Amino acid sequence: SMKSQERWDFAQRYSAKLLIASGVIMLLSSMVFYVLKWEGSSSVIAFFILLFGCLGILIYKTESLLKKTFKDE
Repeated sequence: SMKSQERWDFAQRYSAKLLIASGVIMLLSSMVFYVLKWEGSSSVIAFFILLFGCLGILIYKTESLLKKTFKDE
């Protein structure tokens, strides 16, 4: 994404949309944890796994789309 300003702007717009979707997923999972009264270290571990999973997907999908979109450069 740092090869040109156009790529950088494209990646920022796309990843921002994915980040909002990840935030919604995290919010909904927090609500489910609260409703189910899932507390303790296992809920913290599950939340961090979900957090890093969302982050990994965000990076993977952004990089994949960058490669598809700017494949000729």
